[in-house]
Amino acid sequence: KKTAQLSKQRAQQRCQAAMAAHIDAAAALVQQFTSAGCIIADPQAAAAKLGALIQGGPSNLTVIADFDRTLTGAKSASAHQVVAGVLSEPFRDVERRLFAHYYPIEQNLNMPLSEKIPLMEEWYRANHLTMVQEYVSRDMIADGVRKARDSGAFFARDGAADLLALLRQREVATQILSAGLKDVVEEALIELFNLPKWESPTDVNTGEPTSRDPIRVISNGMKFHPKAGWLEGFTEPLIHMYNKSQSVVDEGKGVLVNALVIGDGLGDANMSEGGASLDCALKIGYLNDPSDDGKAKYAAAFDIVVDGTQGLAPVRAIVDRVISR
Repeated sequence: KKTAQLSKQRAQQRCQAAMAAHIDAAAALVQQFTSAGCIIADPQAAAAKLGALIQGGPSNLTVIADFDRTLTGAKSASAHQVVAGVLSEPFRDVERRLFAHYYPIEQNLNMPLSEKIPLMEEWYRANHLTMVQEYVSRDMIADGVRKARDSGAFFARDGAADLLALLRQREVATQILSAGLKDVVEEALIELFNLPKWESPTDVNTGEPTSRDPIRVISNGMKFHPKAGWLEGFTEPLIHMYNKSQSVVDEGKGVLVNALVIGDGLGDANMSEGGASLDCALKIGYLNDPSDDGKAKYAAAFDIVVDGTQGLAPVRAIVDRVISR
């Protein structure tokens, strides 16, 4: 009995020492981020969360990233704008008028969510309904992505391509949770981020894939007519800026242990919420439109706030530390 108790005590001591080392490493990273100009309202809390992510290791980590102006640059075209670029002038006119009316509402930091959410749904559905009236094909989506990329209007945030390649290589579960268009995001992963299309070996008996791409895109999917090939609708539920959470991922039945959340809108801070389980979430917000009011609200919603002109170096530093555990 004494031997067993001694062994248990030593195991606990080793665990405590390891956790202390992780907290020290996390605190050093948080200090590094602060020195680089990041806004961290509660450095101790941020270090504790980061320490928990490091302790959990890559097998317990899920990276949840917004797409538009998070993985893409702060001034990049959005997924919807990419499609608009290859559609008719009447569509673009409607899209511009919708944007002019609803975007200030989306960015209004003082409007209650209860008032904002119905208006966001109204905006997205109006845009999608207008798009369905165009003759949109899959080939047009690919052409739109390449056209926007080649013109410089559609571009990745610095460090995003390398980060996604690393997450796939190390098989870190990754959700790209976007209020944009799934088909555009998937095409952009190939054309903009140079991420090859996932190819899985198949089971010799069943013919089924034996592995799954660790990078998943959860967004508004475009439904095309099986014969005519034209866009005929969109998947449900509709995903917009303020309902992006685990409730729209696997019907809220997915299990998260630790999450690293990355976004540029206040609604993105909720992307890890609503799942079956969550131990710890470290949230990083990119402030693309800085103001004193914005800084305060982002600092309250996110653990670490990064200037929107910066790349993904802080995220990469965190991922590197977690996977090196």
